[in-house]
Amino acid sequence: MAALLPSAVHAQQLTIKPGVEMTATATTNASETNQAPRKDLVISVSPEVSIAYGGARSRIDGRLKVENIHYARDSQPDRTLPSGELILRSNLVDQWGGLEASVQTRQVASPLDLSAIPDSYTTTKASIAPFIERSFDANTKLKAQFERSVIKSTEVTQSQASIPDLYASQHIVRLERQPVPIGASLEWTAQDTQTSGTPPSTYTYQENATRGGVSYALNEQVHVGLILGRESIRQATDRQSDTIRGITLAWHPNERAALNSKVERRFFGTGWKVDWNHRRPLFNWGFTSERTSSTYAASLGRATLPTNDGSPSAIDPAFSLAASLRQTFQGRMVFLGQRNTLTLAGGMEKAEPLPLGTAQPIIGDNTRERYVEALFSRRLTPLTSVNTSLRWTRSNVDSTANLAAPIATPTGQTRSILWRGDISTRLSPYATATFGLRHRAAKGTQLYANDESAMYVGLGYRY
Repeated sequence: MAALLPSAVHAQQLTIKPGVEMTATATTNASETNQAPRKDLVISVSPEVSIAYGGARSRIDGRLKVENIHYARDSQPDRTLPSGELILRSNLVDQWGGLEASVQTRQVASPLDLSAIPDSYTTTKASIAPFIERSFDANTKLKAQFERSVIKSTEVTQSQASIPDLYASQHIVRLERQPVPIGASLEWTAQDTQTSGTPPSTYTYQENATRGGVSYALNEQVHVGLILGRESIRQATDRQSDTIRGITLAWHPNERAALNSKVERRFFGTGWKVDWNHRRPLFNWGFTSERTSSTYAASLGRATLPTNDGSPSAIDPAFSLAASLRQTFQGRMVFLGQRNTLTLAGGMEKAEPLPLGTAQPIIGDNTRERYVEALFSRRLTPLTSVNTSLRWTRSNVDSTANLAAPIATPTGQTRSILWRGDISTRLSPYATATFGLRHRAAKGTQLYANDESAMYVGLGYRY
């Protein structure tokens, strides 16, 4: 269903699209982690609605979904899991800037358990961010954004530990001139994360940095640069200042390939960010790698690789009140055919304490997670397709107890292999039916095995 609202001055459009998804899953293991496996029939009904509004200066996009889960054999209590987002972007002043605001709600796994119980917390993040975007000429630009966020998490089940409210700020101001052939930049960044509550459960992390850079265009495809700056860090009662030194390299051999990289000497050692993408008519591949300091609040806003079932990837960060040193790698190759698509992906994320004197992380001292995934899709007819995937995941947690922690983080290793296959067909322009199978084999330090075999049938209807 769509409604159009014309304006006499500017073209405006409001689109509202409701929908519903229903899934029935027969599974051999519907229990929570570390509980004895129990067979069950799980029925999920998920109504949703999406809206989009575009005006002369503003755009609003939103989606709201409420998943109602019923366990026919009472292996778990029934659940109602909301998720959604509402995003506003408004250009208040032409060619200068405007305002971004958003409210996002999603389900996240338990951050306090190796096996990551799905749908354990409902996390809501509300943000407001005025921004400036100004081009003085074809080569000189000013960009600035000042974001303030509030993050609240509630437990879906009473067995989960509570997470304090988080208050986060991320600011960046950057003035840059492209190398023609000599360029320059000046940048200021700041992030601040605080928790609610009373000591010793409260926590504060602040990071400020100023960088200046010069760059030179060796030719139209290759740009190199130098970075020099200063940073200051405060974590709890520990403070530290250091000099930033780094280099940049940008290589754009043609319109289908691009490499952007930066390596810096930071207070924690060597930090970097590398991004490579190469597109071909029948083959795409790329990778990203980064090593930097981060907080749980900042990581909630970043993009994650989707899994084969559309949920956030298994490399979502482990929860920690303290900032941590994070190193990530994500790579993907996609082979495109007339009817077939093959995707090979792999990734790694590890986190460890920041080297800041005596400050200790509160939850999840050292974590590491790796995954490898293969997905294959074939279109049998214009209306029917078959999909299959295989995913291997390995997680490690090595934690030291801390008196300020609401619950001790377990130490150990978990390995899992997940196979999934389904066939989907479009019944009408609005309806889609899906039938599939999945099997998961898991090993780890948990008391009970998390192995599962399941068969599911789904029906989706979107107006």
